[in-house]
Amino acid sequence: ITTLFQPIVRARESTVFGYEILTRGPSNSSFRNSDMLFSFAREAKLAWALEAIALEGAMRRLRQVDFADRKFLLNLEAEMFGESEFRIHEMVTFFAENKGHFVFELTERAAIEDYAQFRELLNEFRDKGIEVAIDDAGSGYASLEAIAALAPDYLKITKGLVSTLAEEPIKQDLVRMLVDLAGKINAKTIAEGIETQEEYETCRELGIDLLQGYYLAHPQEELRLGDEEVFSSLSRVSARDKLPSRASASHSRRGHRFHGFVLHARDRARGGAGARAARGRVAV
Repeated sequence: ITTLFQPIVRARESTVFGYEILTRGPSNSSFRNSDMLFSFAREAKLAWALEAIALEGAMRRLRQVDFADRKFLLNLEAEMFGESEFRIHEMVTFFAENKGHFVFELTERAAIEDYAQFRELLNEFRDKGIEVAIDDAGSGYASLEAIAALAPDYLKITKGLVSTLAEEPIKQDLVRMLVDLAGKINAKTIAEGIETQEEYETCRELGIDLLQGYYLAHPQEELRLGDEEVFSSLSRVSARDKLPSRASASHSRRGHRFHGFVLHARDRARGGAGARAARGRVAV
């Protein structure tokens, strides 16, 4: 089991906001994909055992990190919040001791049967300074119901809406709705799965707060490597934006310079490389 970190970037400032903590299984196996890994664990009734291993791996990495002003998003299935072992796990204590740096990203909302009771569980963690994100916002009724009932701090817009967003006006309308809804509940929006320049630009134009995807940076084991990839990607974007038109290219090619993006980046100890394909489970 490996812990990976994928950078999340502020759309307006073009600085690193934080990282999603991802988990991958053993290399050269079907379980390299965390969806398969965690699905198998559930079927074998070993879900908590695997989550515990993932939490321990995450703890080892996070103890070496200088948090600075960064946030770290940790994926958890809804059923984990009711596990007594999880609620007293040392990671929860660690997160509480480092208030303002951690976000629980809620997945598998279909498992929530009583939203009022579940919100009380979430409030226990919020009282410890841990924020809450709803994963795959916009993916169906369950996500909208969860947003209304849980009032999360972050809405993570599903990759299904982000993909081909630039070419589909209906998707753009749906994203605008989510951005507007987030504003009404004082939440921030995160677009995940950005893989093209068009998706990147459209997400920024629609007012999404935070951006994540291979277009900006892949998951990395070292935070420093993720920061460097973000800097390289945004510098490329800046250079492309400043390229002269064809008509004037011959006159302005010489002396052209671009302004890179400031990366508010301090090197941290260890980082991560995981893929959204690894579905960002509790890190390991």
